[in-house]
Amino acid sequence: MNINIYNIVKTTKVLGPGIRYAIWFQGCKRNCKGCLAPDSRRFDKKNPVEITTIITDIKNTPEIVGVTISGGEPFEQKDSLFKLLVEIKKLNLNTIVYTGYSLEDLAKKEENIKILQLIDLVIDGEYIEELDNNQPLRGSENQSLYYFSPVGEEMAKSIESLKEREIEIEISNENIFFTGIPNDKHKKSFSII
Repeated sequence: MNINIYNIVKTTKVLGPGIRYAIWFQGCKRNCKGCLAPDSRRFDKKNPVEITTIITDIKNTPEIVGVTISGGEPFEQKDSLFKLLVEIKKLNLNTIVYTGYSLEDLAKKEENIKILQLIDLVIDGEYIEELDNNQPLRGSENQSLYYFSPVGEEMAKSIESLKEREIEIEISNENIFFTGIPNDKHKKSFSII
């Protein structure tokens, strides 16, 4: 089974506690003003990757403690998201999933509940540019942290104790990729968004 991938960053410290493996799914129906990754919204098959390939890559990245999944919108590829999370759980790694949907809306469908049960921490809610208050690991103040395990609760506490947002910058021949959620100072410094 494939996941249509926008990007993968093998190690990051800015998308949750500890060193994390980060995956951005491709495709999102939302059109949030000021979206941090507008190229991730398209539904074209940009980069289909086998889940087994991703899991092998995760296994070969030994220093990570967890996986953060974002997008695009991960819940637009529900079957792939479910399968990926099942395989990550087998590796005994914690999981954070960003979604533009509210937890309330997700919980209305049984297929989503099965996915949520595999996640340690969900950061929900669409990005609302006018509500961007520079909270760490959230794009706007309407986004909430929901934990579904003891490790998720610990991660939520850790995130709540953070004082500011951090970003990492990856430069390649093709592009510049920002990992993390930029604050106002980052946006001005790099003329982004």
